[in-house]
Amino acid sequence: MKSFHRWLYIMACSSLLLACGGTPKPVVPKVEIAKPSIKEAPKRKKVLTADDYIQRAAEATSLAQSTLWYTRAADLWVQEQNYTKAQSLLNQLDSTLLTPYMQQQFKLFKAEALLGLQQPQLSYNIALDLPIIKNFELRSAQIKAQSAIASKNTLTAIRALITLKNHTSPETHSPINENIWQQLNLLEKAALKNFQDITEFELSGWLRLLNITRIYANTPADMLVNIRHWQAQYPAHPAAEQLPNALQLALQIEPYKPYRVTVFLPLSGKFSRQGQSVQQGILAANYDPQNLLRLHELTFLDSETTDFSTLELETDFIIGPLLKHNISKVTERFVDIPVLLLNQTDDLTLTQQQFTFSLSPEGEAIQAADKLAELGYKAPIVIAANNAYGRRVAETFAKTYTEKADITPEVAYFKNTQEMKTTVEALLDTASSHKRIKTLKSLFGNPSNFNADARNRQDIDVIYIYGNIGQVKILKPYIDINTAPFATPAPLFTTSSGFSTNLSIADLKDLNGVKFSEMPWLLPSRKQQQALAQEMQTLWQGNDDNTTRLFALGFDAFKLIPHLAQMRVFPSFEHKGLSGELSITPEGVVNRQLSWAQYSNEKIVEFKSIR
Repeated sequence: MKSFHRWLYIMACSSLLLACGGTPKPVVPKVEIAKPSIKEAPKRKKVLTADDYIQRAAEATSLAQSTLWYTRAADLWVQEQNYTKAQSLLNQLDSTLLTPYMQQQFKLFKAEALLGLQQPQLSYNIALDLPIIKNFELRSAQIKAQSAIASKNTLTAIRALITLKNHTSPETHSPINENIWQQLNLLEKAALKNFQDITEFELSGWLRLLNITRIYANTPADMLVNIRHWQAQYPAHPAAEQLPNALQLALQIEPYKPYRVTVFLPLSGKFSRQGQSVQQGILAANYDPQNLLRLHELTFLDSETTDFSTLELETDFIIGPLLKHNISKVTERFVDIPVLLLNQTDDLTLTQQQFTFSLSPEGEAIQAADKLAELGYKAPIVIAANNAYGRRVAETFAKTYTEKADITPEVAYFKNTQEMKTTVEALLDTASSHKRIKTLKSLFGNPSNFNADARNRQDIDVIYIYGNIGQVKILKPYIDINTAPFATPAPLFTTSSGFSTNLSIADLKDLNGVKFSEMPWLLPSRKQQQALAQEMQTLWQGNDDNTTRLFALGFDAFKLIPHLAQMRVFPSFEHKGLSGELSITPEGVVNRQLSWAQYSNEKIVEFKSIR
C-alpha cells in the first residue's frame, strides 16, 4: 500500500514538471458558437443496497470497517422486512468494534428485527434502555412503544407512546392518544396508586382520568360530572380537548333497564338439576336488596319442551339458553331482543345486543397459561384426563402458552389409575432410572441393604393438571414419589375441577402444595356472603359443588343485565360477582377472573394472584 502511494506521488510530480517545461505554444483564439443553454440535470446520488454494503464489507481493510458496513446492510434488510436475514447477520457481528453511536444503532436494528420475528420480549429487553438516537428519533421511539405493547409491559408502553408524540407530526397524535387509552385500560387497579407522579404531567393526567372512569363505571352521569372537573384541572392535557373515542361512546351508551325478562333453562329432562340450580341463582339475585332492576315480569320457560319456531315473546331481555344445542334457536328467532347466552358460542359472531357467559374449563386454562407464562416458567408440562374436557383444556392451555411465551408445553393424557402411574414416570423420565437401579442391584446380587433414589428430569419447572378431584388426589402422590429427594419439586397447578368443599383432613394432606383456580363463591371468603349461602342451602337441599357453581352463574347473569351495554364498550368496567371478577370483551364475551388458592397445612389458603 505504501509503494502504491509513493508511485502515485511520483507520477503526480512528473506530470507537474512536464506541464511547466518546454516552449510555450501560440495562443489560438477560439470562436464561440452560440448554443441554446441547456442545464444539466443534477446527478442523482446512488442509493446503496444491502448487497452494496455487503460488497463494501468484503473489501474493507479492517474488521471495524467491515462490521460497520455489515450493520448498514442489516439496517436495510430490517427496512425491507427481511427480519430473518437481518437478525442472522447481526448475531454474527461483534458490536464492540463499533463506535458508541453505531452501537446504539446496532441495538435498534436488532430490536426491530426481533420484533419482526415475533419475539417481543427479547426485543423489549433491548429497546428498554435504548436512548432516542440522533437521526433515528422516530424509529427508536417506535420500537420502545411497539415492543412494550407486544410484550405486555403496559406502563412502559404508555410512557413510550407519550414520548413518541414528540417525534411525530400533530396529525398523528389523535390515534396515538387512542392507543394510550387502550393501554391504560390494561393496567390493574392496584397498580394505579403506585404510578402517580406529578413530574410526569401527561401520564399523571391520564391515570387520574382512568381512575375516575373506574370509580364511576356504573354511574355514567356521575362519571361525566367528574370528568368535567378533571378537564378543568388539566386544561392542557391532550384528552381535555378530545376524550378518547371509547370513553365518549361509553358515556353515550344507555344501560339496559328491562321490565320483563324471559329465561330459557332445561327445567325437565336430563339436565333439569343444572337448570334449576341456575334458576335459583336468578331468583336470589332478583330478590336481593341491592338489585338495580325493577321487574314487572320474570318468566322461566323450559327450553326442552318449548317450540322455538312458533314461540312469540313479549319481553325486554332474554337470559339463556343454558344448553348449547338451543343457542341458535334463540339467536335466530329473537334477533331484536337483547340476550345473555349461558354457554359458549364457538364460531357464532354476536351482534351488539348479544352476550355470552359460561363457566367453561377452557377459560380457566387460558387464565392459568397467561399467569404461568408471566411468571416466567420455561418448561411446563400438562397432564390431563383423556376425555373431551381434558383434551380441550390441555389443547387450550398449550396453545395459549405457546402464543404467550413462544414455548410449547409437553402434554400427556391418562385414562385410568394405571395410566396415571406410567404417564408420570414417562414424563418425569424416572422409568429408565428405576430400570438402571434394578440392573445395578442385580449385579450386586440383590443385597437387602442396597438403596438408591431414582433420578427425575430437572428441566421441568411447572406441572398443570386437569382431572376431577379424585384423579388429582391420586396424581399428586405419584408425582411426589417420582421426584428425587434431592431435586426441587416442580409446583403443581390445577383447575376448579381439582377442588372440593368436602375434603377430609387426609385428603388435604394428600393435596398439600397444589394450587388451583376457583370462583370466590366456593372459597373460604364466601363467608362474606354468608346470608346468601344460607339462603341457597334453604332453597336447594343437598347441593354439591357443581350446582353451587351454577347457582353463582345464574346470580351473576341477572346482576350483569344493567351493566352489559357499558361493560362491552368500557373494558375497565369490572363487576365483582360470585363466579369471579367479570369483564366483557368488545365481542360480547363475559370473562371471569378467578381467585387462586392453595392446599396448605390441611387448610385452604387464598391469595390474590399466583406467586
